[in-house]
Amino acid sequence: MTAPPDLVVAADVAAEAAGRIAAALRESIANEGRATLALSGGSTPGPVYRRLADEPDVDWANVHVFWVDERCVTADDEWSNERLARETLLDHVPIPGEQVYPMACAADPDAAAEAYDAGLKQFFGGQRAAFTVAVLGVGEDGHVASLFPGVSPPEPGRWAVHTQAPPPHPVPDRLSLTLHALDGAHLALFVATGAKKRDVLARVFADYDREPADALPAAAVRPTEGKVVWVVDEAARPNNGTA
Repeated sequence: MTAPPDLVVAADVAAEAAGRIAAALRESIANEGRATLALSGGSTPGPVYRRLADEPDVDWANVHVFWVDERCVTADDEWSNERLARETLLDHVPIPGEQVYPMACAADPDAAAEAYDAGLKQFFGGQRAAFTVAVLGVGEDGHVASLFPGVSPPEPGRWAVHTQAPPPHPVPDRLSLTLHALDGAHLALFVATGAKKRDVLARVFADYDREPADALPAAAVRPTEGKVVWVVDEAARPNNGTA
């Protein structure tokens, strides 16, 4: 990692995170003519996406949207990350449909993982998936995307893989970006709220002193040329001396 992670404790996590995402998208569009956004699911991102939909001066016509991970269910299922993103963000902004790239994996997760991997490599070219922003969360077990401790082996050269969530996680079959893909992000923006996340955040921040292979998955996201920012509320702030 080129720089240690930043920890931002915010009174309004959704507003803080949405503002940072919007600023990064605007900057990328101004400098490069386009921006790329990778979205996560879960309970915490929904309010962020709602606030992001209201952010001014984001030229959504020049934004391309991908997914960090997906449960292998249909797009209308209550567990679908695509459904969450559409209901909270994509249905409320003028983004062209052909610039939205969901992970459709309900029918055949292995084939879907190969197709998503190939699509990312065709879109970005080069050696890394250079997302403008990857929006990330952390599970109480330290997982990120659908990369789980001890059960998600590395996949050399792959940017998207079929993974299995261990019990008691719902919907075991998942698609996930790999650490290699996430490490291409210019901004890896983690969002965490609530006292239940405090202990795992303390473990994650302690693991930044370890090699990625020995760290929790959430602590192994270390962008090659980008930065990691954690936006958390006071309840989730780790009590381990971290700022």
